[in-house]
Amino acid sequence: MAKITNTGQLRELLCDVINRIDDNTIEPHKVKAIVKLAGQINDNLYAEVKVVRTQLQTGATREKFGALKLGDW
Repeated sequence: MAKITNTGQLRELLCDVINRIDDNTIEPHKVKAIVKLAGQINDNLYAEVKVVRTQLQTGATREKFGALKLGDW
């Protein structure tokens, strides 16, 4: 499988999983794991959007999207 580096590729993977479910070519436990990880990625993107929105509204300096610093501020 190719490395997923953007949200479009993530959506493509999820659509492939849906097709594999319909074709019965993927194991249910793998589907659950993929869905769970995709949800975590989505939650992370949403959190970053909220941070960037706040930074824009307050005039704070912001990093490039996807480069939000983690850990100690």
